[in-house]
Amino acid sequence: MRLNREGLKSMLRQLAPALVLISVACSAKGQTGVSNVAKDPDQRISRLQVEAKVICSDAPDRIDVEKLADVTHPRALKASGGREQFTQAMQEAFEFSRAQFQSLTCRLGEPKLHEVRNVLIGVLPQTLEGVTVTKNSIVTYGSVVGISEDDGKTWTFINGKGFPKQFPEFVDVVVIPKEKTVINGVEQ
Repeated sequence: MRLNREGLKSMLRQLAPALVLISVACSAKGQTGVSNVAKDPDQRISRLQVEAKVICSDAPDRIDVEKLADVTHPRALKASGGREQFTQAMQEAFEFSRAQFQSLTCRLGEPKLHEVRNVLIGVLPQTLEGVTVTKNSIVTYGSVVGISEDDGKTWTFINGKGFPKQFPEFVDVVVIPKEKTVINGVEQ
């Protein structure tokens, strides 16, 4: 079933909250400890890419919400009302996505690494693609931000859309690409 423009707008309004939450989930799914991360920018980018492989999943609606909360940056958890509210909202978003999408995938692009006041910030382009049960195609282009305050030994993550509000001290230095959504080939 193909939708007209009004139907697309209505569907986007219904699906947007779930897509945002799933994007946050995909943004937050990865943290490991690695000692002696080199100061070489190429090695830092390489390390971030290794970490990022677990951020996006071919099944983003099946991410363990407790593990997700573990690797979500504390500022993002606080903004969500705390860990309990965050995990509850993510669980609801995943349940909604399982009911509304027959397929959902996530891909990350090449990261850009910034070092600001002894904090490493890696911005990775993120593409979240889904096909709804009504055969509509939805693609969201956004970003994931990895944050390390220990020279890359551990990373926590936040959705790029929430980064400027949660990290205003870095907005003059770290540019986050604007998010956009395309439904059935039409940018919204």
